[in-house]
Amino acid sequence: KGRGIHFELRGCHFARSTFLFGANIKKTLSVMVVEEDKMLGDGAEVFEDGSGVRLKGWRVQTCNGKGILKADEIEEFERRLGSGHLPEMVHGNNSLVCTHEASGLKLRFDAFHALQGWLDEAAPPLEIAIAKEWKNSHDLKGVQVVKYDWTYTTRYHGTLDNSEASAAAQWTETTDRIDRARLSVQEPILFFDEVVLYESELDDNGVARMSVKVRVMPSGWYAILRFWLRVDGTLLRMRDSRFYCPFDSAPEAPPTLLREVCYKEESLMGGAAAKYHGEAMTNADIAQQLLPTKKEVTERLLAS
Repeated sequence: KGRGIHFELRGCHFARSTFLFGANIKKTLSVMVVEEDKMLGDGAEVFEDGSGVRLKGWRVQTCNGKGILKADEIEEFERRLGSGHLPEMVHGNNSLVCTHEASGLKLRFDAFHALQGWLDEAAPPLEIAIAKEWKNSHDLKGVQVVKYDWTYTTRYHGTLDNSEASAAAQWTETTDRIDRARLSVQEPILFFDEVVLYESELDDNGVARMSVKVRVMPSGWYAILRFWLRVDGTLLRMRDSRFYCPFDSAPEAPPTLLREVCYKEESLMGGAAAKYHGEAMTNADIAQQLLPTKKEVTERLLAS
């Protein structure tokens, strides 16, 4: 309190901005002493419950740690989605919401819309290596075949909410890129959180995980929405959506926001599997450095 240091996970002031959410970093982060006076001098208002921060016309807030959905909540999710095949662990009450207060524009990340993106993807069910071998040696009469994408791969890139906005906005493709050199500049982290949206162990065949991380600095906010998939002996897949909003304009001006979408994946059923060993099979940050890129596009948010 006062001029002391806050050591809560949310609200801590982390030192290094190599913290790009895609670099090969570990959980251990250097902590830098930042006096409360200095933090408030940047115009930041940190919420008392540690759930977020208000700065330069933006309100960045997470709802986290609510646990997975209970049975009745799962039923409601299934009813709304029109699917009875949800991941084992749906964190349906977790979310990240970034609000531009002057315009009313919101960028939301939550499990319901992420799973809606999975249904919209409508990908055919992935067949694992052992299943192919089994099918070749068994009579399939009377065998029930899975007809949905049990990897929960989603095309979700965040939800743009214009419902309270003074002017509607939309994503438009651009040749601009997120300034990673600027993100690498050492500065205090005024707020950081990681929010898990859903997870599955794929019936012990690997892991599927959808999550979003966010950090807020005096110079802007940065978030990465990541779908990470490992199907043992079959496939590695990653889909990242990175969002960067520099605080370069006045709070009442239209927001400056870039989104970079990148799809990476590789089959593990051939010779390529040899390069993925140790942590490269379990750590998404390491794997993303090895996976080949399949799709990449950058978009700018423009108000109409």
